[in-house]
Amino acid sequence: MIVIYGLVMLVMAYLLYCFMDSYINESPFQFIVKFDLLKIVLSVLILLWICIFSIGLHNSIFDTFTYFKYSIVVVFVLVIAFIDAKTYTIPLVLLYVLIGLRIILILFEILLNSSMIMDIFQLYGFGILFALGISGIVYFISKKGLGEGDIILITIIASYVGLYNIMAIYFLSSVLMLIIALFLVIIKKNKMKDVFPMVPAIAIALIVNTLIIYFL
Repeated sequence: MIVIYGLVMLVMAYLLYCFMDSYINESPFQFIVKFDLLKIVLSVLILLWICIFSIGLHNSIFDTFTYFKYSIVVVFVLVIAFIDAKTYTIPLVLLYVLIGLRIILILFEILLNSSMIMDIFQLYGFGILFALGISGIVYFISKKGLGEGDIILITIIASYVGLYNIMAIYFLSSVLMLIIALFLVIIKKNKMKDVFPMVPAIAIALIVNTLIIYFL
């Protein structure tokens, strides 16, 4: 079964790959992509993630539902992070797909834990409210330094990971974003007034947080 789960994740990752290729190059969607350094790095990260989580599933560190939920959000966010780093944009279609998948998953989660419906809605509901609230504050204080796409993505991630995890992810991604921005300014690649892609920092924070809560 683990092999089947892994194959499902690989197929999903490859489809996202093809989408990323067509989106960045502004070309029609096709199932054959040319690999470059950017795509090779992304491939390695996704394969490592699928392997690590498959090992976790095999060793009963978490259940099948958790495997799918976190694998989906991490793979999607990784692809979006590379697109954001390359184009400074976030494809809305991927956000819509993430929302649709979360709705399906939340229905399964309710069926599997029918006695904990209120706890489930409180955990994810408060997570969504926190993400919207803090992102809205940052958006206006920073004079739109945080993009609308970033806010939507952070809110979607909150619906997958819940209140406490999104708080940790938000804090860690903010620190990482500051470090990345300062580094780019120091090496004179960017200026402080420039726009910096936020999703790469969010992706790193999501992965680090997930590894900590499940493997440490």
